[in-house]
Amino acid sequence: MVFVTGGTGYLGRRVLALLQEHNIAIAALCHATTSDVSGVRWVRGDIRHASGIVAAMEGADTVIHLVGVIREADDATFAAINVAGTANVAAAAKRAGVRRLVYCSALGAAPDPRYRYTRSKWQGEQAVQGSGVPFTILRPSVLFGPGGGLVDRLVQSIAMSPPGMVVLPGGGRARFSPLAADDAARCLVQAALDDSFQGKVLELGGPEQLSYAEMMRQLLEVRGESRVGLPLPLWLLRVIVPGMGWVLKDPPVTPTELRQLDFDNIVPPDAVQRQFGFAPQRFQDGIAYIGRHTG
Repeated sequence: MVFVTGGTGYLGRRVLALLQEHNIAIAALCHATTSDVSGVRWVRGDIRHASGIVAAMEGADTVIHLVGVIREADDATFAAINVAGTANVAAAAKRAGVRRLVYCSALGAAPDPRYRYTRSKWQGEQAVQGSGVPFTILRPSVLFGPGGGLVDRLVQSIAMSPPGMVVLPGGGRARFSPLAADDAARCLVQAALDDSFQGKVLELGGPEQLSYAEMMRQLLEVRGESRVGLPLPLWLLRVIVPGMGWVLKDPPVTPTELRQLDFDNIVPPDAVQRQFGFAPQRFQDGIAYIGRHTG
């Protein structure tokens, strides 16, 4: 049996569907959201509270840990979820006798304290590697696909830009290896089922290295829009963005996310093909679901 944390989330729904295609018994942890996914044993719980997680994992030989936050909200902080929560899951997996722990980290995970999100994912990795449970860690670049992810934020940025223009943070020069969420889920399931991935830390990305400006251009093309890029220096945005959080409940970018634009978020274009044996979707092909903008 495979036990999945975050089964109701953006990646989790895709992972559950793929596991079901393999006719694998599944248990999944859900926090507050109920799910209508049949054939899954749902267990209500919270990774911030270690008690109960061991019992929830009963009978599982593999754990896929997907719960994480990119944005902090109230008590759902990087420290509470990405660090302490991951440590709780890793410790529970050890106590439950799980034989493999697959952790979804993030590309760029590193101990540098200037980058709070990627540092928290690196700290989660340390907990996984030190748990004593055989592990696989996957570090995907930004994800796209229906239901959330990168494209929703780009669309939000378009909507909040001046008419006929689109804001390009730092000139839109930061580069990414956008990976379809469906392909990321495929990699996670493959890592969970194949012993050859044990003990590895693997970086994942799509087949292209695209700048923010290039991704925005492709998205506008799919939407049938023509806009002029408005480059804004990062130093100016670092002044403006914190105030957006006071005005907007869900701003298009946070100070932490803006800080991540200091460096490229890329992998070799053949990373998934070489490590997992299949060709992931190209960005523009994978965002066709957006359709043309009509208003």
